[in-house]
Amino acid sequence: MKTFFNCCLLALSTLTVLFSGCKNNNEELLGDAKVTFFSFANTEGGLNTTFFTIDDGTEKGQIFNKDSIAFQTNVEKLIPIITGNNISKIFFKEGENNEKEWNKKDSIDFSSTVELRTVAENGDSMKYIITVNVCKINHNIWTWYGPTTIHSGNIEAQTAYSFKGNSYLIENNGIGNSLYELKLQNGAINSKLLTTTNFPADKIKSAVVHAATIFLLCDDKSLWSSSDNVSFSKIDDVAIDNLLFSSNNNLWGINNGKIATSSDGKNWSDGATCNFPAENYSAVAYKNRNNLWIGRVVSGVSEEKAVWGNEGNPDKTWIVFPEIPKYSAEKNIDGTSIFYYDDKMFALKADSSLYISQNECVSWEHFVENKYDEAILFPKDFEFRSNQTVFVDENNFVWFIGGKSDSQFKSDVWAARLNKLGLK
Repeated sequence: MKTFFNCCLLALSTLTVLFSGCKNNNEELLGDAKVTFFSFANTEGGLNTTFFTIDDGTEKGQIFNKDSIAFQTNVEKLIPIITGNNISKIFFKEGENNEKEWNKKDSIDFSSTVELRTVAENGDSMKYIITVNVCKINHNIWTWYGPTTIHSGNIEAQTAYSFKGNSYLIENNGIGNSLYELKLQNGAINSKLLTTTNFPADKIKSAVVHAATIFLLCDDKSLWSSSDNVSFSKIDDVAIDNLLFSSNNNLWGINNGKIATSSDGKNWSDGATCNFPAENYSAVAYKNRNNLWIGRVVSGVSEEKAVWGNEGNPDKTWIVFPEIPKYSAEKNIDGTSIFYYDDKMFALKADSSLYISQNECVSWEHFVENKYDEAILFPKDFEFRSNQTVFVDENNFVWFIGGKSDSQFKSDVWAARLNKLGLK
């Protein structure tokens, strides 16, 4: 009787174990081979921080990066990082090669599209096409357009500005002023002489766009304005010595030895005493990385070589910064042009040099001596000269216009843009 009981107990225990084992196996063999995360262990070109979009699709999913990886990044030997809910096996197919199971250690060639197949524990599988997008252009190189020569006649003064997405040049030939529209079309710079109404007759020495309005200052100190760049009108009872820029909701100028500001160009308020030369200078205003308005002025005469700065307050005396270094002792440095671009201040000098400041003009680096020398910044036939008109338009193009060479104004026009600032 005891033996029979023991046999029954053993049979029952065996049945229980078999039943339990089948249940556990069914629970562990799970489906769902979807990929939930994709990246790379490699750090070159920011691969390990690049975000990849995963679209499961129907027959084949897509894995790709919307933001391109840095120019010339080598993607031929990459180790991917793949995460999924219940993936037990991973297979890759590179090009025309046969599918091969991946051991999570071997590198994969992603220079062209790669097919990925994931297998879940229960045998379910998913297929994905992986595309690694690498930028086809160098972000740190400037792409140049030009030159275009407007005309070969006599030029006594020139100024330029950007207005509502277009660029414009004003030139005076000693007889009158002409207004040209400048456009980049099919890789070339085209110019068009515009017809205007009531355009100033006296020589125009500066132009500033403020509050969707163009302000023109003439040699006789008269101030003119236009909201459409076609019809101009003189602002009555206003006479100022010079215009600086638009900054912090005001138009800035110089009048009777003081900084003057106006919100509309009609009513002006005097600020601090102007402690820099009121003529022959280059001025620029911009918002810095901290979204603060910054104003900078560099003198164009050799007796006054410093840079002056203001942080958007017309009532405060301008700070004097160190002068921009003189790269060539043999050449004249008068007529330096400054412009703000790519979070840096640039100083273009007549001695065939370019200086860059990354700290609001506190210190300067010569272009060929800093880390930006990989960019071929200027074409071989670009001529450095004094008093060049330089401005940045609304599409991040830098325009280089005319200037003086051998005491004569030139009429050639160049445009350039840092590739990374042209990406949409």
